[in-house]
Amino acid sequence: MKDQICVEYYELSLGTKNIRADSETPLPPIPRVSVKEAFLALEQKASKILHNKYPYKNGRFQTSIEYLKCYEDHIDLVLTFYDGTAPDRTLEHRDTASNQVQRRKQNEDVKHLCHTVIKFTDEPQYPHIGVERLNGFPSSRIAWCLRKVFEDLRIALPPTEAENILQVTNPDGSNNSDGSPDIRVFKIDPKLEPISGTMLLEAIKEGRLKRIRLTGKQYIGMDDPSNKFTHISAEVSLSVGQVEVTNHKQAKSLLRNLMERAKDYKSTEEMKTFAMIEQEDNSNEQSIPISDENDLQTAFVKRRWFDAIDGRNKHSDNTNVNSIFLSEILNRF
Repeated sequence: MKDQICVEYYELSLGTKNIRADSETPLPPIPRVSVKEAFLALEQKASKILHNKYPYKNGRFQTSIEYLKCYEDHIDLVLTFYDGTAPDRTLEHRDTASNQVQRRKQNEDVKHLCHTVIKFTDEPQYPHIGVERLNGFPSSRIAWCLRKVFEDLRIALPPTEAENILQVTNPDGSNNSDGSPDIRVFKIDPKLEPISGTMLLEAIKEGRLKRIRLTGKQYIGMDDPSNKFTHISAEVSLSVGQVEVTNHKQAKSLLRNLMERAKDYKSTEEMKTFAMIEQEDNSNEQSIPISDENDLQTAFVKRRWFDAIDGRNKHSDNTNVNSIFLSEILNRF
């Protein structure tokens, strides 16, 4: 176990989707909902939703919400990750070298807590979230867990309290053909988008994002029934000039344009794309495989670390919410 806790920072949004995937049904009238309002509603129904377990991968793993507390400027949110495949744990006495094996029974899971903090920004629909990095529990799984949680909220929340969270009433006051109010219901689709760290911003600003490289098999348009000569090994290098970038929005825009440009040079889907970034301490290039601009952002996701000793001294196990961990994550935004 490491003595440093890694925290990764993302932008959290709660998009909206139709409950049923029907191409004829128009999209929900609002593209996303207020994160604060949605979690306040969730906190009100905590007794009915918290600790509900959501299994995946044939029940080998489960996840749930362990703790939720909303404040004026942030939200403390702790998720639980249950691992039904974890090996038995061995404890060895330092002086006698005797071993004590803690064996996991067939219907037991190893419980892990993932501490997160949602920090509100000037945009209520795009707060930031700091996530304690936990092996086997990526940000995509956190989004999946939240999606399940808000599905339960849709059941627990009465229509009178669901406005602008899980439904929208037609503002012109019109009714349906049967005389009932025109209300559009929808489901919440959480997303965590990486917040690019200073490393990526500086790499672009200093001109260290040198080029985009494509490698793989290229179609040469040769009529060959044997298919032995129609594809050859190829490499395309697209240089990136010096571009003035002062914020993350400009960095993301540049990455998006580079990825779109690279697609024009892909003759087959088998060609792979790499970003070549010059390292700060020498002239060597770091090769990063990417499929779109988000992959490159993930490689440079904003990370912060804090010492775990004080938190573990206060909470010696990983089954209790660690208030020190939550404070440390909040302080590093």
